[in-house]
Amino acid sequence: WSVKGYPLKGPRGDITGGIVVTLDITERKKAEEKIQKFNRELLRMNEELKSVDRIKNEFLSNLGHELKTPLSSVIGYSELLDSLTLGELNEVQKKACESIYRNAEKLRRLIDSLLYLSYVNSGKIEYNFELMHISSSIDEALAKVSRKLEDKSITVDKRISHNLSFINAEPEKIQELLYNILDNAIKFSYEGGKIEICAYVHEEKMLKIEITDYGIGIPSDKLDDLFALFHQIDGSMNRRYGGTGVGLYICKNIVMAHNGSIWITSQEGKGTTIHVLLPLKGKQSDRKEYINFPDN
Repeated sequence: WSVKGYPLKGPRGDITGGIVVTLDITERKKAEEKIQKFNRELLRMNEELKSVDRIKNEFLSNLGHELKTPLSSVIGYSELLDSLTLGELNEVQKKACESIYRNAEKLRRLIDSLLYLSYVNSGKIEYNFELMHISSSIDEALAKVSRKLEDKSITVDKRISHNLSFINAEPEKIQELLYNILDNAIKFSYEGGKIEICAYVHEEKMLKIEITDYGIGIPSDKLDDLFALFHQIDGSMNRRYGGTGVGLYICKNIVMAHNGSIWITSQEGKGTTIHVLLPLKGKQSDRKEYINFPDN
């Protein structure tokens, strides 16, 4: 029961009596107890979910490392076979070796993506920043996708402004960013197509990177969701082009960790451009000596 008293005052302000109100709050108390019990259950379930999530991340991390060890041997020996270090190969053997290497690399990239996600979710992702130039990372990313470019006879038009200063970044993560973007560009390009890579100074303090393909393009109503984890434009494209839907999510995380920004422009049937802005560090060279590509 709930009991409350209220005084009654006379004309002169003196208390002449009182009112006592009693209220049966049994049902309210029962409801409050149910809510408290429900909240305790929610807290317990939340702790269990955190524990499961932690176990999942640890499992993915351990599994990734265990898979990478034998996979490195597969990739290493396939490279030795391909380079003819272990002897001559006939045409059938060469094609088989190329298939082994290509699929092993695909598996390695998938494992690396899973490891990255597990590190992000567990808060263990680390960045070791240093001053670096973007041109070397672009060249290394292109070297990693060279086989894919050759397989589809895609040419690359690379235009890097020479007046760029350094960026403060982690080279390995920047290569990962560029690789994922180039991999998408190749995947959705036509046979015999072209990819353009531009890097130039944007508004004095930013490095702008643009990677453009002239492939199938993306519907305008799908652009906003492209950086979501595990997002695919539709099921049929996933079956045709493959992919796990984590590449652009990883790209966005890497760019944000470098205090930059990333976005996509596209026309269906005409191609796609991925734009990246990263802060420049240090003094730039004399611009008059070099070509500075305009902002499109």
